[in-house]
Amino acid sequence: MTFQLRHTEQSDLPILLGWVPTCTDMVLWSGNSFHWPLDLDQLTHDLDSSRESGRILWTALQGDGLPVGHASVITNDDGTIGRFGRVLVNPVKRGKGYGRSLVERSVDAGFSETTIDLMTLGVYEHNSSTRSLYAELGFRETGVVFDTEVEGRSRRLIEMSCPRSAFTPGVPQDQSARTPTR
Repeated sequence: MTFQLRHTEQSDLPILLGWVPTCTDMVLWSGNSFHWPLDLDQLTHDLDSSRESGRILWTALQGDGLPVGHASVITNDDGTIGRFGRVLVNPVKRGKGYGRSLVERSVDAGFSETTIDLMTLGVYEHNSSTRSLYAELGFRETGVVFDTEVEGRSRRLIEMSCPRSAFTPGVPQDQSARTPTR
C-alpha cells in the first residue's frame, strides 16, 4: 500500500467526519471520546488539544493527496506507555489492505516518534480479523476485558499490549520466531 503518513491537519477533519456516519460507527472508532452527533467543532477541539494531551494524530494520504486513513496514539504522563487507537479507513478503501498498512505504519510511527516502551490498545472481541492483525504485529492479549455498551448493545473490549522490543512490522508473528532452514 502506497501512502504517506503525516500528522493530521485541520483540512483533514471534514473528510474524517464523513467517514463516521452513525453513532455506532463513532463509538466503534473512538469509544466515548466524542458525543453524537459528531461534528467539526469536536474534531477541531481534539486536534487543537492533542499537543497538551500527549496525543499524536496521523492521516494517511494516497498519492493524489486525498486522505485514506487516520490513527492516533496517546502517551501517559511519563511517556513510557502509549495507547494506540482511533483507526479509521475511508469506507471505499476498506477491504483492500489499507487498514493493515495503516496500523503497521502508525504503530511504527508511535514507537519512532515517542519514548514509549509499551503500546496498548483495546479491540472489540467480535473484530477477529483486527485482533489477528495486532497479534501478527507483536501485540498480546493481556487478559483484561471490559464490557461496554454501544447503542444499547453490550460489546466486549479486549485489551492488548506490545513492548517496543516485540513489535514486528512486516513480519507475521508466527514466522518471526522461526529459524531459517538450510
